[in-house]
Amino acid sequence: MWKLPARLSFAMYLIHLPIIMVANGSWTHTYYFRSNEVFYRFLSDLMLTFIAAFILCILIDAPFSTLQKLLMGAGKKKPQTGVKTESRDAYEEKTQL
Repeated sequence: MWKLPARLSFAMYLIHLPIIMVANGSWTHTYYFRSNEVFYRFLSDLMLTFIAAFILCILIDAPFSTLQKLLMGAGKKKPQTGVKTESRDAYEEKTQL
């Protein structure tokens, strides 16, 4: 249930600082504080971070988690232990006696 939000939030954590640095480094004029502009920049940084994190999860995290499951053998189902099953022949022999 929480696997996808956890992966997205971690990817957003990893990618948000480079996005902010690139966005701030690309300014071509002097920046003066205005509340509406700060809100606009916050929303644009948030959306860019979310989109980049989603792409990061799709292209890197998902294939490597699948590969890890295959290599570690987590995809195989283990047989149940402690549960005894009778074969059909043994059952028929008991019922005939």
